[in-house]
Amino acid sequence: MIPQTEESIWRVSLDWGAKSARWNDLNEGMRVSWGEAGAGGEILEIHPEQNQVVLGSESEDAPEPRSGENLTIENMDFLAPLESLWSDDTWVAAIEKTCRSPEPFPASAFPGAPRNPESWFPWLRPGQVQAFSLLDQRHGFLWGPAGTGKTRTVGAMVASWLEQNPGKRVLLVATTNPAVDHLLVAVDQALEERGFGTQGDSPRIACRRIGRQAERRRYDKRTHLLPRFSKKRESRPAVLQSFTHARALGLTTARLLMEAPLVRELSHGFDLLVLDEASQLPLAHALALLPLAPQGLYAGDPAQLGPVVRTSDKVARKVLESSLFDARAELGASSRTVLLAEQSRMAGPICEVVGSRFYESRLRVCARAAADIDWQARRQSARGPRPALEIIPVENPGRYSKSRGGPIREASVAAVVDHVKLLLATTPLKPGDILVLTPFRAQQGLLRDALAEAQVGGVRVSTVHRAQGSERLAVLFDPVDGSSGFLRGPDGARLINVAFSRAEAHLAVFIGPRDRANSWL
Repeated sequence: MIPQTEESIWRVSLDWGAKSARWNDLNEGMRVSWGEAGAGGEILEIHPEQNQVVLGSESEDAPEPRSGENLTIENMDFLAPLESLWSDDTWVAAIEKTCRSPEPFPASAFPGAPRNPESWFPWLRPGQVQAFSLLDQRHGFLWGPAGTGKTRTVGAMVASWLEQNPGKRVLLVATTNPAVDHLLVAVDQALEERGFGTQGDSPRIACRRIGRQAERRRYDKRTHLLPRFSKKRESRPAVLQSFTHARALGLTTARLLMEAPLVRELSHGFDLLVLDEASQLPLAHALALLPLAPQGLYAGDPAQLGPVVRTSDKVARKVLESSLFDARAELGASSRTVLLAEQSRMAGPICEVVGSRFYESRLRVCARAAADIDWQARRQSARGPRPALEIIPVENPGRYSKSRGGPIREASVAAVVDHVKLLLATTPLKPGDILVLTPFRAQQGLLRDALAEAQVGGVRVSTVHRAQGSERLAVLFDPVDGSSGFLRGPDGARLINVAFSRAEAHLAVFIGPRDRANSWL
């Protein structure tokens, strides 16, 4: 470990041993110990691409981690709170009632969508205006492909709901901490756009983030949203105060499950549950949360990454891979879905491929972007003489590398390095504008090493799973082995969709013999 000290918080680099854990075994919030005295702390952040974690100490006198020390991780049972809810007959009955209700409107019947949302938020596109109608449903599904402004739309919807319903409360929940941060900030920005400040009885000062893992840099000039701490730990009294009085409360699904007993006992509970990334949340988790509010708004994209499942059992996989989006038909007349079909990220040719392959040709460049000379010029100038979509042939197939611990393809590594150099030499692109994606960690490491050896620094290399939520002017996708079960079927389609839809101006796909056997490629 290489400690980088900042008060009682350290960023440490990990040197994995043969029998140690792996990134899939780590979670933010896990307790850790180090040193001879067994100093304690918790994992605050996880950065697999840099091979680092950020640790926070439990006490002021905890010694800093030192190079060569072992880091012992205490495994946390994140499923225990979920199991507790499903073991409660009363709660299961509440879940069944929520799902089987024939009512199209919430039982409490308070104001939902404003009559003319485009007059509230002039930037709304037609599909985004239509999304506001979901606030009149008991279960509203907002299907938002990449670049369609899903989170900003949800922020505007929640802000209008808070404005129209004084005293009513909303839970803002997502599967990851960055998604919670994006969502809560989007609500605050929309309230600010509506003219609300941070004084008096403004709803903005009644919005609060719960969780030690909030990324503070995202809250520039919005520190009123951040959790309160006592000696660098989250203050429990402040948490209880937020759960009792906050009008908009942002937290992860894991944290909400742990706090579910508290929420159930509140005399004044929550009136609206917003689940972002709902298509990535396992159905069992989502259903267990539905009774926490009489109305739900669920945002996500079932055509992109779904719940992560780590079992080979076919029956278990079928259950665990399902999300709330897969259960829409079972909710009957009490649910409605709106697809955001206009995107402003991808250049036309890239959007056409993504739309035709993964959205039945319904996805298109939004009218405003298509008519915006600057938007078009930025994408054209960024790729220079290169086409928006470029297929680069790779002759040799991939292979399994025992030393790397996964599939690799040396031929495409060389092709990727050459293409990066070509882009940097023939276009205005800088290294930070380029993103290299691959499905396999072994190939990721090989690509990163090759770019470093070629002295091409600043180009991000990532697995596709880690890239969801990001975008770059140029994306290079190396599937390595398209015949792999990992890339075939619905899961492979979602992964390829994510890879393609990260690109703004230029998408290069490296296709070898086995890749051509994949119908999605």
